[in-house]
Order: sequence, then C-alpha cells, then structure tokens
Amino acid sequence: MKVIFFLFVIVFVKIDARVFVGKCRKIPAPVVEHFEFKNYMGVWYEILWYDDEYETFDECLQFTYEDTSTCDSEKTFKTQLKLQSPTDNYEEQQKYYGVGKQFDGGKLGTGTIYPTAPNYFVLATDYCNYSFVWDCFNVNATHYNERMWYFDRQPNPSSIPRKVQSLISKHFDKRYVRKTYHGDKCRY
Repeated sequence: MKVIFFLFVIVFVKIDARVFVGKCRKIPAPVVEHFEFKNYMGVWYEILWYDDEYETFDECLQFTYEDTSTCDSEKTFKTQLKLQSPTDNYEEQQKYYGVGKQFDGGKLGTGTIYPTAPNYFVLATDYCNYSFVWDCFNVNATHYNERMWYFDRQPNPSSIPRKVQSLISKHFDKRYVRKTYHGDKCRY
C-alpha cells in the first residue's frame, strides 16, 4: 500500500504544482492588517512567483481586480487574468475570470464562485507599486503546495522593493523563485 501511495505522489508531483513534504506552515509573516481594499483594486503584473514543478509557459501575466461591493460590510470583487504563452508564439491572449471576497485585513479569497474562506494572504503592499501575496494548501496528509507572488503596477519595475526582497530571503527557497516574462511580445 505504501508503494502505491508513493507512486501516486510521484505521478502527482509530475503533473501538478510543486509539492513539499509535510503540512502547510503558519503564515510566514503578518498579513496586512489595515487593508485598503479600494486602493488595492486595479491592474497588477506578476513579476516573481514560486515555481511550479512543471513548465506552464504562462507569461505576460496581468491581473485586474474590480470592486463589486454593494455595501460597506462585505467587500467583493471580480478578477480577470490575462496571459500569453511562448508555445503559441505569443499570438493568443488567454483570459480567465473569477470572483473574490475580502475577509479580515489582507486575507482574500478568490475562485470561480465566492469563497467561504481566505486562500490568498497579502503580506506586504504599498498599493501604488507592489504587493506580495502568499498561500498554501495541504495536498494530502503528507504533502503541501506553497505559492508566493510579487506583483507590481508596472510590467517591468526598475527594482524589487526591499520589503519583497526581505520576505523572499527570510521565508522562501530562492531556487524556486522565477521571474515572469514581460517583454516586447506581450500585448496588454
């Protein structure tokens, strides 16, 4: 039985996101407490991310968050992800849509339906330039998937904010941090 489980884990690792042995750790840094929801809305570009084990060929990633709140007591938003891929020579732009909700502070939930719990944690942002987001989920009793992203309001920022550099160096394995392409072939 253990052999079958081990083979399942090996296959899963090869066809899905990078998994690590163990269970999700606690949030590695404090979540933004006094989160300015309206200032967070708008366009963000993925600059750095925690690598998946397989190549996704997703480049030119642009996220748009739009406030859909109808009252002050519940903050909701819709999301749009645009990306291009070198596998089709950057000719086609793919779009994905979702919805989201703010829970407490910088704890956000996103998905294709309104989430019941947060699954994205904003660990740092200045709203005008950068955002650093983390999430983690337990795949099974022995493995977990951890992700992080550095987003910026510009597709090619001149430098990485010190806060982002500090979070990455203190809490993440730099071997798995990748840069997203935002070059001449991207159409925004």
